[in-house]
This record gives sequence, structure tokens and C-alpha cells, in this order.
Amino acid sequence: MKKVKQFETMPPGMRNFLEQFPNERDWKVFKNYQDYRDDKNRKADKELIDTLIEVQHGLCAYCEIVLTQTPYDSQVEHFHPKCDTSSQINWTFEITNLFAACKGGTSKIIFGKGSKFYAPKRFLEPETENHSCGDPKGNKVPGVDIDILKPSELPSSLPLFSSSRNGTLSVNQANCHQTGIDPVKAEKTIKELNLNCARLKDARLEVIEKIKNTFENEMIELGETTSDEEIMALQVRLAEQFLFEKENKLGEFFTTIRSYFGTAAEIVLAKFPEERWI
Repeated sequence: MKKVKQFETMPPGMRNFLEQFPNERDWKVFKNYQDYRDDKNRKADKELIDTLIEVQHGLCAYCEIVLTQTPYDSQVEHFHPKCDTSSQINWTFEITNLFAACKGGTSKIIFGKGSKFYAPKRFLEPETENHSCGDPKGNKVPGVDIDILKPSELPSSLPLFSSSRNGTLSVNQANCHQTGIDPVKAEKTIKELNLNCARLKDARLEVIEKIKNTFENEMIELGETTSDEEIMALQVRLAEQFLFEKENKLGEFFTTIRSYFGTAAEIVLAKFPEERWI
């Protein structure tokens, strides 16, 4: 889980919807809304999720799985549940409450065995044990029913989470203390979002193995007399390659990649403006 940019500007379709229905709180009404601009029929909810994915550089706000491979594993995530009508805040359409997230391993028909898009990292049995992100969070109210970190409120300077070589996500206690974040709250975030379910650990391990194999092959090419400087230069080059895998998109499981490369990753990130990766 990494810091993501706070969503601040409504896409035109969402703005037009709220101008017509300023008091609406029903998400289903919005999902059925057809926005007519330039004589074109546009789905405002599709425009919204596409905008959120772009803002987040293609990754789920919680687990960091890529959201751009198929149109079937992304959704608008309400950090504060939209069903909460106890305050004057309209949580359904409050833009600072909206993130792009995966469907948390719930799409058996799309990604399960025998399906068209079979992908164990997106669906794995036993099903309920491998649900993650917004699904186990459900309608729990942050700060009341659940104590977790909001993706947009994470610090940008230091990573709060790291990944071990077996794919397990853990909390960087030192970085938490340095940035004024309660490490207990960070631990609860991993637990409540089930970010260490077998499905996600296996997916992170797959990334780690790919990095490891690439590094070992590159080292063979360099030869046995490779200097420490050459090894660091290789790590920096590979860190950039994996962190920024595609144009305008980040590498899947970005925090795992960042954790694996350590100092080399921080050298790379320091070269880029924060807008490129946050």
C-alpha cells in the first residue's frame, strides 16, 4: 500500500450529474446516468473509474494490483462507506472519499478456474480467506468501526510498508515513527484489508521471483569481476525498469518492488517528480 494522490476534481459527467441531482445519495442512480456531451452518450461512472485509475497510475489503492489488464476487476471504492447517512457529508459523492480499487478477489466467474480470464492472483480458493481490500472492510466506518490508514493520507517521503522475500507485507516501524504514523494502525490496515492473504502473497512472490531472476541473469552477463559500483548501477537500472514498467503506469505491487531494491529504488524515485509515482 502506497500513498496515492488525493482525488480533487470531478470529471465532467459526475459534475453534470450532481448539478442535476444535488441531493442524490443513491449510487445506483449515478451508475445508470447517461451524460450527453457533444451529442455523445457517455457513462458517467465509467468516466469516473477511468479517471481514478489514471490518477493512481493504474494500481489498486490498497493492494497495488494493476487495474488496467481487463475491464472487469476495478470499481470505485468509498473509503468511508456510502451507506452512512448519519452526517451532512454526502459520502457517496464526496470526491476525497473516492478511490479506484480491485474487486478484492471476489470475481470467481471472471477469474476463477475455467474462466475466460483465469488469474489466480485475482481469484483463489478458498474464496472467503482470499478476499481483500474493500471487500473485508465492507461498511465499517473508519475511525469508528475500523482503524485503518487512508491511502491519500500516507506520507510520500518514506514507505510505511515493506515486503519480505516470501511476499509477506509488513510494517516499517522506524518509518512509521519518523513520519508520525502509529505503527499499530499500519498493522491494523494490513489485517483489516487482508493484504497478506495467500492470493496476494503469491502474487507478490511472483514479482519478487521475476526481479530475482532478471538480476541474476544480468549479473552473469557482467561477470565475476563486477565491482560494487557496477552492481549498484545495475540495481538502479533494474529498479527503474520494474517501478516504471509502462508509460504513465507503475509496476504492479509497487511497494514490493520498492522494498526489494531498497536504496536503489529510493535513488530512482528521487529522480522523478512525485506526480510521476504518487
